[in-house]
Amino acid sequence: MKQKLTLILAFILVFASVNTYAQEAKLTKEQILNMSIEELSELDLGVLMEAVETLGVTSVDELFALIMNKNVSSASKSEENSFVSPLSSTVITKDEMKTYGITSIEEAFRLIPGMIVTEKTNGVYDIQIRGLNNIPDNNMFLYTENARTLLMIDGRISQNYAMGAINFDMMPISIEDVERIEVVRGGSSALYGPNAVQGVINIITEKPTESSELISGSIQMGSLNTVVGDVAFRKSFGPKLAIGLTANVQRRNRPTDKLNVIPQAGLFMANNPDAITVGKELSQADFMTLVGTGVVSDASKGGLYDLEDVENLRQVYPSVDMAGNPTYTFYNCVEPETPIEMMFPDSRLARETMGINGYVSFYPTDKIRLDLTGGYQNSFVNTTPVGDDYFSFNGRASKTGYLNLNANVYGLSLNANYCGGMNDYAYGVPGFKTWGNNINISAEYDFVVGDLSIRPGIAYQRNYYDTYVPDYTNPGTDDYSWTYHDPGTYTYDFSNPTPHLSSFFIYDAELTNIAPSLRLDYKLNDLRLIAAIRSDKTNAPDQWNTSWQFAANYSINDDHFVRVVYSRANSSAQLVNSHSNFCWTRTDLLNPYKIQFSGNKDAAIMYVDNIELGYRMKPTQALLIDAELFYSMSTDYGCLQAKKSMMTMHESELWGVINEFKTQLGPGNSPELIAGAVRSKMASLMKSKSVIQYDAMPYNVKQGGIGINVDWIISPKLVAKVNANMQFTTIDNYYAYSQTQNIANQLNGVKQQIMTNIMGIDLPEGRMALTEDLFDCAMRGGLEMMPVFMQAMTGYNAMSSYKAQIGWDNMTEDQQYAHLAKLRETGIAAVLGQENPNPELADVEKPLGLYYGLAYNIEYDRETKEYYFGSSVNTTPELEDNHKHKATPSVYGMVGLIYMPINSLSISAFGNFVGKREYTTKYGTETLDNRFTVNMKVGYKPVENFELFFNAHNLFDTKDKEFVYCDEIGGIYTVGVNFGF
Repeated sequence: MKQKLTLILAFILVFASVNTYAQEAKLTKEQILNMSIEELSELDLGVLMEAVETLGVTSVDELFALIMNKNVSSASKSEENSFVSPLSSTVITKDEMKTYGITSIEEAFRLIPGMIVTEKTNGVYDIQIRGLNNIPDNNMFLYTENARTLLMIDGRISQNYAMGAINFDMMPISIEDVERIEVVRGGSSALYGPNAVQGVINIITEKPTESSELISGSIQMGSLNTVVGDVAFRKSFGPKLAIGLTANVQRRNRPTDKLNVIPQAGLFMANNPDAITVGKELSQADFMTLVGTGVVSDASKGGLYDLEDVENLRQVYPSVDMAGNPTYTFYNCVEPETPIEMMFPDSRLARETMGINGYVSFYPTDKIRLDLTGGYQNSFVNTTPVGDDYFSFNGRASKTGYLNLNANVYGLSLNANYCGGMNDYAYGVPGFKTWGNNINISAEYDFVVGDLSIRPGIAYQRNYYDTYVPDYTNPGTDDYSWTYHDPGTYTYDFSNPTPHLSSFFIYDAELTNIAPSLRLDYKLNDLRLIAAIRSDKTNAPDQWNTSWQFAANYSINDDHFVRVVYSRANSSAQLVNSHSNFCWTRTDLLNPYKIQFSGNKDAAIMYVDNIELGYRMKPTQALLIDAELFYSMSTDYGCLQAKKSMMTMHESELWGVINEFKTQLGPGNSPELIAGAVRSKMASLMKSKSVIQYDAMPYNVKQGGIGINVDWIISPKLVAKVNANMQFTTIDNYYAYSQTQNIANQLNGVKQQIMTNIMGIDLPEGRMALTEDLFDCAMRGGLEMMPVFMQAMTGYNAMSSYKAQIGWDNMTEDQQYAHLAKLRETGIAAVLGQENPNPELADVEKPLGLYYGLAYNIEYDRETKEYYFGSSVNTTPELEDNHKHKATPSVYGMVGLIYMPINSLSISAFGNFVGKREYTTKYGTETLDNRFTVNMKVGYKPVENFELFFNAHNLFDTKDKEFVYCDEIGGIYTVGVNFGF
């Protein structure tokens, strides 16, 4: 607390040590255009009339309207007044954000039309343009994140290409860095490249100029241990050179230190963990005894639990034994290798971020402009998980730096940037820590032929990620470390029967993209026609992906403007989708014992066709109304899908059973008893494995709606802002894909196959012991295990004879495997004494003495030395049309007011409304009711350039959750200062 007070006093003392003075010189045109409505309203009448004269307008109302119609560059890639912007676009400035009491860049999107902004916990947000999130549903939390909006900072793409989505908490900048934020709604990949399928967010930072304040910033603190501060230093060395340096910090707590456990059937709290053996199959009577005596208690309704209690959560798996009786097995919810305290070093913390940025602007001539920026950020937030946890939070940590160059040289626009560093998407969980290196270079050139503007361009992108492999030498201790994974030197011990292969990408993962583009802009009096096309050559998938955009604008007069836009936009591959190669060994967790995550570089990428009709009008110079109709059709929504499941056994375990069996066969031993013992032993040793692979879903998603935005300067003292969206979202070719349920269905199918086969085993008298070479050749050839193991006992010398006949010992290992694979492909069911039903394979002869099974396959992994028995895949589901997608609200919007009764006092408030939503994840469905929250700020300026303020975030202390399974965030109240001189 003392440190925070000291920090506030330091800011105030720095400010007080500098004499404030009134600006008596006549305002320049640039200064006026950079002023907010609030600042204009504070000017004396004489100065205000001078501003009218300077800008060449005819009245104060027209001056206000000009300031209200701020310039925008993201919509057309050339700066122009937002009133005649060819796309659905909105601009918000830093001054407007500060006037409304916005505490972070993420919160500022509540003021922008078409944005769905919900808070997960204090200062951590989910941000969507028009929605389309949680598609596909019934899957991981990862698919609730926004991966369909392109985020840029000064033209630098700031996208998470490892796991997808936008992580605003990883941005190095804060409000003090911002000059303005431009949002373009609708597909814009033709202008900016992949992932701009729902729109573009372009944050333009404030470059240092001669008119910049030397020092500016703000600091505020309040409830939930909220501290937000930033400071900027900007210095000009004449009109050609200026430098800047900014720093920012945020610290915010959650309203609780408990974890929100997601409701889940079969979830129990182990009140006495020592009385439960994880993985042990219990009878129904034994299970009911544990429940009745209070050893375990029902936790299926979820809720808030203390950190230490989460370690004692258990998931019950119901099954049946060999006789068909019900059984119950307890499994852990948290892996022993990942203690809960390692995942949550501070469960009370919501957000802790810091950033530092440097700016150099060099303008040697009017034709040459160079802006170089660079920075570093260090962040940690507790946010929704990307994986398969039973609780709704994971930590996310990041330490990255960047360099960005924007240059304009005689009409050639160049952007080159680099961003790299560590990102840990599930803190403390092995496999999610990556090191990224992202490079983007683009160049465009403008030239004009008559009324036609031509802008060709070329762009190159390389996103490279390497991963870390955890060191399991001291799991759960303070010296638990991460070892940098170098594929050239790192070797993995595949002989370990229970291996941990905990790194999502295993090997280096890279996405590359080179894209030529062309933009044409033709103006004929009041008509403007725009066409843009871009084609991206990617390495995943290895193909060209073309996007385009056509727009027609017509200015009816100075106060009425119509626009029509048609576009196609596409997403890009994400590394988790295209390069996953991760084997998750789930120690003491619910089946399956292993999950193999596999990427798919050839999977189709999502694209959207979008049609928009817009109308802007100014009934008066102080009133702006912007309405837009939109309709989009999108398809190829990808996700990790449960492809197939099987039962596994390591080679060492299998040979143990074989050797035990061989020693028991002989005179006096009952073959039937031995067969029964082997059946039981085999069943106990088999473990389950599922393969999850990324692929595109067959969904066809339709979305349409209307958006209305109103900006109204009621008087120089009162300004209003209102926006509202009403829309629908439906899905054709929909099915309720549930990864968890599909895996369970697959495993049940495999178990039924194997149990049926095992129960049918017979050991007639007179069979001879199985030899190692017979079994080795049969098993590695992918032949059915049980008949080979139990029935192919006659004439084992026949196998040796066959191997000699084909020259087995003289073959290389690859030739041996090729031959065995050839045997497996025959698909025959030949038994000793029968003719070969496949005459095309002459080398498969009767002396083989083997039974080829058709019931299921056996696969052998030469690297892991594991056998895979059986295989069960998903059946084709019944598809549903016109399915209503409920995670995207049908109504949302905001209303805001700024009131300045006197020049030194401002009162602002805005209310944000988000309609009812229903999220469906792999854990189930949760419904969020309509939510309306109000923010308010009261600011007082005792002297120029210094403001004391009070902020109320969620003024009426509404406790309803804004995001599924996340925190109930009540009122947060802060006090602070804004300063500049």
